[in-house]
Amino acid sequence: MSINLEEHESTAVTAIKLAGNILLKYFKKIEKSDITKKSKDDFVTIADKEAEKKIISVLKGHYNYDILSEEAGFVDGPDKDYKWIIDPLDGTNNYAFSVPLYGVSIALEHKGEIILGVINLPSFDYLLTARKGHGAFFNKNKIKVSEQSKLEDCFLFFDSDFERAERTRTDFKKIEKNVLKYRILGSAVLNLAFVAMGAGDIAIEYGNYSWDVAASYLIVEEAGGKVTRLNGTNGKDGAGKGLHYDHGAILITNGKVHDEVLKLLNEK
Repeated sequence: MSINLEEHESTAVTAIKLAGNILLKYFKKIEKSDITKKSKDDFVTIADKEAEKKIISVLKGHYNYDILSEEAGFVDGPDKDYKWIIDPLDGTNNYAFSVPLYGVSIALEHKGEIILGVINLPSFDYLLTARKGHGAFFNKNKIKVSEQSKLEDCFLFFDSDFERAERTRTDFKKIEKNVLKYRILGSAVLNLAFVAMGAGDIAIEYGNYSWDVAASYLIVEEAGGKVTRLNGTNGKDGAGKGLHYDHGAILITNGKVHDEVLKLLNEK
């Protein structure tokens, strides 16, 4: 890898801040006519589309990479070694109902490995960044996961996808009685960001696409945390790469309680 990753981070930060400004502009001003249903409980708004358009415009203005984005899909680029992975608005359902729990996510992939992650939580003016091997940062201050090692004292962020997965309900029953507190925020970006910052100790996510977690999982790992599938492997079929493409369930922790949580979730 011969690119200037710090320069790429700067470009991604510019793009994600501009996208955040767009989301703030529309927040609490979304009309029913501005919302489209992709499925029964999955929305897309005019804000998603405008934020995505701005991010893609900025990134394409600097680099000729492939792009994978939630609403636009795959955008072909001449340079196939690199790919931007974008979620212009994670937590759209929250956003559409004027709940300020949402975020923007940009990741850069090099030959199947995430090397850069940037997250913007516009409502809180939170910016999280990570370059592979250089640690994770919150508003330019280095962050690390929590030191909590007792499961009964852990704070859990849980997915909200109860309707789609039977295992979601089963896992929740197993875990909620073994932790101190839990919250269901409705945004994978927020859940993983808070674990990376040490504001929580565990997050469990189901049915995510790569754009939901690509940037976040690098930030968690660079903050000292751990991310695996619920069977304990760290990639597709345990290969060690491609975890961010896995549409199945993933476990995110501070690393200290990871094995204990895996054991608990996999009990018959």
